[in-house]
Amino acid sequence: MKSWRSLLAVAALASAAWAQTDSGLFGTVKDQTGAGLPEALVTIRNVETGAVRKVATDQAGPGTRSIDLSAVKNTPISERLRLQFRTEIFNVLNHANFGTPNPVVFSSASAAPSATAGLITATSTASRQIQFGLKAIW
Repeated sequence: MKSWRSLLAVAALASAAWAQTDSGLFGTVKDQTGAGLPEALVTIRNVETGAVRKVATDQAGPGTRSIDLSAVKNTPISERLRLQFRTEIFNVLNHANFGTPNPVVFSSASAAPSATAGLITATSTASRQIQFGLKAIW
């Protein structure tokens, strides 16, 4: 009887794992010189179903790095009640991630060069952020 329950539990976990549908596509779109191309249009096609999705790459600038950290502490209060304290820290090292340089050199054929052409004037990610949460689970 015990082995039957174990087999049933394994089958239930396997079917739950098989049902996961989240996926991601990560990488960098580059031009012929190897420079990154922000806002490049990428077409993704599922060859089995024929589904098509078009997305633009993000605005991450040069050398983008970010380390996130989370910690969870579960504290039992009674047999049916427990408290969960959660801490989440985004960009733990507070690394400045700069945006992409301004690609506009001339606004028109007769205009003078832009004063901000090729300059990085913004960051692409936020500074360090910390959030706390407390949840009662019953």
